[in-house]
Amino acid sequence: MAEILKTENGAMLNHALLTLQNLAECEENKEALVEECGVVEPLMNVIKTNSAIRSKKYAISVLQMLPVNENIVDEVLGEVFQALGLPKWRKAANNDLETSNVEIPSEEKEDKDEIIIAQMARHRKNVIKEMASSEAVYVAGLQNIKIHFEEPLKTVKDAAKLNIPKIFHLLPPIRKTHETLLSDLENIINNVPEPNWSTEVASTLIRMTPFLKQCSPYIEGFDKTMELLDGLQKNKNAVKVLEKAKENCTLNLQSYLITPIQRIPRLELMLKDIIRHTPSESPDLKILKEAVNEITSVAAHCNQRKKDADTRYRLAAIALKIKNIPTEIDIMSKTRDYVHEGTLKIYPPSVGPMYFAHFYLFTDLLIWATNDEFDQGGSQHYSGHLAWKKRQLVIGRVSQEEMKQLQLRTNRSARRLVSSVPNESLMFTLENGTTSRVLCAPSEVVKQEWINRLKEAQK
Repeated sequence: MAEILKTENGAMLNHALLTLQNLAECEENKEALVEECGVVEPLMNVIKTNSAIRSKKYAISVLQMLPVNENIVDEVLGEVFQALGLPKWRKAANNDLETSNVEIPSEEKEDKDEIIIAQMARHRKNVIKEMASSEAVYVAGLQNIKIHFEEPLKTVKDAAKLNIPKIFHLLPPIRKTHETLLSDLENIINNVPEPNWSTEVASTLIRMTPFLKQCSPYIEGFDKTMELLDGLQKNKNAVKVLEKAKENCTLNLQSYLITPIQRIPRLELMLKDIIRHTPSESPDLKILKEAVNEITSVAAHCNQRKKDADTRYRLAAIALKIKNIPTEIDIMSKTRDYVHEGTLKIYPPSVGPMYFAHFYLFTDLLIWATNDEFDQGGSQHYSGHLAWKKRQLVIGRVSQEEMKQLQLRTNRSARRLVSSVPNESLMFTLENGTTSRVLCAPSEVVKQEWINRLKEAQK
């Protein structure tokens, strides 16, 4: 790429610069363009020495997108613009080529406008392609639910008793709607001229809005769906189906079931992105704004329920991950919210040394579990819990007497007393009025984070 930038062929040079613009729009490519491709120096040479204003502009646009020292860029641009007799042009160029209060020759202004309009058109095209590709992934996921989960689970003994049909009964109309939407988007990309893509997408979404609202009953019943799904874990035949489905799918059933709640807000964001990259004088804006208003009315409801659904989903995922949770602990309680999680050390209540465990903090419960070494799926074994009522949990420091007792428990030999004892400054205690536990964090930062989150959980 660096060699191509040295060409004297104007058309080839401009093509290379536009290609660089496309590459530089992706964050992952920026470092590689600078470090591996070495494009910075050739770009600066184009800016300094090339006589074509268009090529200079393209090169400036690319250079400003790359992670390059701003002082070096400013110096180069300052030299060039001063040579052109436009000393104020550098500052304007650094602000997305805005030219307020800066006089620019009409030829240069037209050239600048062409670049901006082309960049906006390219961005809209990419967003619409992303809309179609992400819709394809979403529809494939809905089809996976039917093929690998719904149909096999309906054949399980006691399927009706497990309420399996109720888990999936609202999905068919959603799946049908998005299969139609995907077909329409693909038709636009394959058969409609690019300049008309935005208006066609807007018209399609306006037409589909009444059908997209079918997600509302699904969202309202999501909590119940998660509860029913939790019940499947107690049925051996259902568990076998779920485990077999993992072999054919990239996600588990819980992850698939939350996607209908996430999809509409994502469509709204992409539509708003298209509007942001549509020129203010474009006739497309009217129908695009109409479409975003329609989608926003659906997405507003989805966003509100999505927050609740995310919490229910996370609780369900934790409940499914930890084996042998006592029956009196209902992780899926509607009054419970997830707060934080991480790995700490903990002392057993009576005997034994400190051991590592993964802790899950909720608004009224702390539960910890150890990894199952023989399960590659990442399941864990329940190890203990501490529950409390509002403002009942007390966070404290380990006393000297407690430290002595812990040292004696940890070490069988007096010679090892000092060397094997954890750093006292990283330890803290939790007490709920009847039970006390001693925990140890890996660092002061992690300890403070946990203390802050524990206080937050009690508010």
